Amino acid sequence: RAFTTWPAYRVSQGAMRTMQWRLFDCFRQQRFPELAFLSQASVDLITYMGVKAQGGTMDSPAIKR
Repeated sequence: RAFTTWPAYRVSQGAMRTMQWRLFDCFRQQRFPELAFLSQASVDLITYMGVKAQGGTMDSPAIKR
């Protein structure tokens, strides 16, 4: 379900954010090594999530807190 709600408008930041941004922020919060923008790893993760979400209902753009 999480994949189908991005891109989303983040009210707390007053901006639209992408799944790429969400992955970067998740890695930062977990204190993992930085996930470089458009790196092969980030593209692979987003592709994997998209494949796993296949058949789900797209609920974007969404509004997040």
